[in-house]
Order: sequence, then structure tokens, then C-alpha cells
Amino acid sequence: MPSVSADPIVELEDVELTSALELEFYERESHELARALLGQVLVRAIDDELLAGTIVEVEVYGGTEDPASHSNSGKPTSRTEAMFGPAGTAYVYTIYGIYQCLNVVAPKVTHASAILIRALEPLKGHGSMAASRGFDEDVDDRKLLSGPGKLCQAMAIDKSLDGQWLTDTSLYIVAGADLGESQVDTSTRIGLNPKTCGESVDWEWRYTVLGSRYLSRKA
Repeated sequence: MPSVSADPIVELEDVELTSALELEFYERESHELARALLGQVLVRAIDDELLAGTIVEVEVYGGTEDPASHSNSGKPTSRTEAMFGPAGTAYVYTIYGIYQCLNVVAPKVTHASAILIRALEPLKGHGSMAASRGFDEDVDDRKLLSGPGKLCQAMAIDKSLDGQWLTDTSLYIVAGADLGESQVDTSTRIGLNPKTCGESVDWEWRYTVLGSRYLSRKA
């Protein structure tokens, strides 16, 4: 069992929060992109405030015959159209009729593919994010962004951002820390139904920062 680290992956003073990663960053195979996203910083600009969190947990969907992917049919729908878009755009969908989930669209190989952002380590805007989640400002920050629905609620990410370039001024990703292989853990994706997803429930397509305190679930 990896030790749990209390040290931040990224220090706020070391990050340029207004300089989005170039689109070339996203032009790589989906699993390579998923690993590369760990340690980078997601930024949401709302009015004059920047909210930010370091990416610590992601999952890959699509890219091959993946029964758990929204792109499995090979045909976009009104809900999934953004997933079939260009690499470096956002795919935002709703689950349970309530919660939003943010994905980074990856380059298409055989099927459209995307990386689900599952958890962030809070970096900036704790008070605003806590308020959006219905918490007092002194809430344990591990409760703020430890799940795809939670982070979207905390950062006001909704369907209005679906299909948007992640170089836009309202939602984008900036350079954080480049992690080595020894800092990344792999495990199976969370919440898949074996009856509909078959053997893909055993694929280790979930990537996490080893020892992070902010994961949605332990690996």
C-alpha cells in the first residue's frame, strides 16, 4: 500500500495560471495523454476569479473496442457529439440527471476517445469551491474535488462548456508538474457493470498520482 503524501504536487507560486497548454500537448495516444495529464493544473475562470486544481486521477475511455465508452457505437449522438471532436476539446456529459463529468478529448484512432478527469488536488479558490459544494470555508479540502461530479460542481463546469477548446479563457489546462513513471499508479476503472462492460472491467485504464490524498477512491 503506497504511503499517503500530504505534500502538494504543485505549489501555487510555481504555476502560471493564465498560460494554457498548447494544443500540441493533446496530440498523443490516449493512454499516453492520460498519464501526461496527471500533475497538470485545471483552471476555471469565473468572472474575475480563477479556480484551480492539480489533476490526480483520470480514466481512459474509447480508442479501441471499449464497451464502457460512449463512442462504442462509432456514431455520435446529441449527447456524445463532443467526444468525437478534435483532441484538446472538452466533453461534458450529465450522469444520473444531475452531475456533470468533464473529459479531455483525445486523438481518434479507431474510435473516438476521451479521458475522464476524476479528481483534483485543490490549488486555488478553496472558499468559492467550498461554497459551490455547499460546505463552510473550513471544510477538509479532500472533500472538494475527489470525484468527477464533485469537481464539476465545485468549479461550475456544466454542459455550456461541452465541445469547448481547452485553450479557451474560461476553462483550460496549464503546465504543472511532469511526473515520472514511479509516481503514477494504474488500476481498474471505477463503477463499471460487468454485465454491460464485460472484460473491460478488468482493464487497468485508471491512472492516479501515487500516494495522493485527493483520489475519489483508493487504487
